[in-house]
Amino acid sequence: MTESEEDKTYRYTELSKKARDRAIREVRDHKYEWLWDSIDADQLTEDFKDILYNTHGLGESGGYPFEVYWSLGYCQGDGVCFTGQVDVEKFIKTQKLRDYEKLIPFLGVVINVPNPRYCHANGMTVEVSFEGEKDGLDLVPREQRKEINDWYWDTTERVKEWNRIVDMRRRAIAYPYEAHRVRLEEWEARRGKGVKSWIPEPMPVYDPANLPPVPPEPPEPSQEPPKRLARIMARAKAEWKELEELSFEFEAYMKDKVVEISRELESRGYTDIEFRSGDEFIDQELKENPTFMALEFYEDGKLVDR
Repeated sequence: MTESEEDKTYRYTELSKKARDRAIREVRDHKYEWLWDSIDADQLTEDFKDILYNTHGLGESGGYPFEVYWSLGYCQGDGVCFTGQVDVEKFIKTQKLRDYEKLIPFLGVVINVPNPRYCHANGMTVEVSFEGEKDGLDLVPREQRKEINDWYWDTTERVKEWNRIVDMRRRAIAYPYEAHRVRLEEWEARRGKGVKSWIPEPMPVYDPANLPPVPPEPPEPSQEPPKRLARIMARAKAEWKELEELSFEFEAYMKDKVVEISRELESRGYTDIEFRSGDEFIDQELKENPTFMALEFYEDGKLVDR
């Protein structure tokens, strides 16, 4: 039995121009999962990671993981977001932010995604920490830092010794009266106690006139550094304050940049997805991809077995 003309099927390349246009629409409407599958989604994720790392200096570095989440379905809350520990040195140098290079040893940056279901640019938080010695000693050359540390140690020891002597002399003044008070309490406790009546010894008498003399307190040691060290310390503290203010500026930049990068990736993702659903791409797949080439169409371009 011969096949009727209206039931006859064709490969894509056998169709007329008009039928091919319909065939493309049929594939887009009924075989979209072929055009965009999990392998394509995974590849897009890898593309995002590659762009983040090589173009923007963000990504897995120094053993810290870095993840990318995205949802691109033209729905509210869709977009691209990323999370992880930032390699501050790589980011600053990739972005060519020379003004911020001096911050590298002191900055820690973490990008968080509180809720990965919302993958838009504003779904991320940026936490910037600025850590170091607030007196600015991190900025002082090693030899001068040792000199300052030695002065701190010497001053601390001298103050500790002063406190020890003062405490000892103050206790020497207070002790005779304290000892008298204890003896008086014992005398009161024993009076009239016991099986036999007890006549206590005479009540202890406190006579401050008979106390031994106590040397005066020594003068408190100066805790002011030598003038040369004071100048070094003041300059370091001022430089640290400038760096701290610069870190606030960097934090604002970082937050804006993260939003900018997210929107860039979102645009890139939509472009890729739209390309794969476009006429040119489907036409190429139907001509060159064995899976698509096996599809059959009726003469008018309608897909067989949708």
